[in-house]
Amino acid sequence: MESNNHNIITISEDLINRSLRQKILSSPAGEYITHYKIAFSGGYIYLTLDLQVKTLGALTAKYRLEVADLIFKPGSHRIIADYVEDVNSKGGFAQSMMLKAAALKGGTFLQMVVNMTNPPDIEVDAKSCSINLEQLLNLNNDLTSMLTLEYGDSRDGMLQLTYQLAL
Repeated sequence: MESNNHNIITISEDLINRSLRQKILSSPAGEYITHYKIAFSGGYIYLTLDLQVKTLGALTAKYRLEVADLIFKPGSHRIIADYVEDVNSKGGFAQSMMLKAAALKGGTFLQMVVNMTNPPDIEVDAKSCSINLEQLLNLNNDLTSMLTLEYGDSRDGMLQLTYQLAL
């Protein structure tokens, strides 16, 4: 996305993978995530998750996300992304068969997890997901009521967003 202004926020993989690790793992999602890694490359966001799901055991889920839309303006904070997933069991044969049986019910692993956990403001279909960032990031403050963000790019280990402040 081209932008005529130079108000750019650059977020590094390192910030998310190291500096924000404790905050992310202590969020509601941290109940299932035992380890994660995010990478920004070639216009995609790559997410690798080590998960512990009660009925399925230990899993590794890899996602390639492409941001379709970022709506981040006063009154609306939502991200929409297309995704491709690859989920594998870390357990033995029985656990692998349980994962395959769950997949036979139709849909993706992400759809199954969202249906099981019913998190607020997350919508998923077989190819895309939509997340309302209000609750996830606790955005009820003065700054977000003035801030507008637009997705720029994700490559070379950096996520770029452009911003405007309505003062």
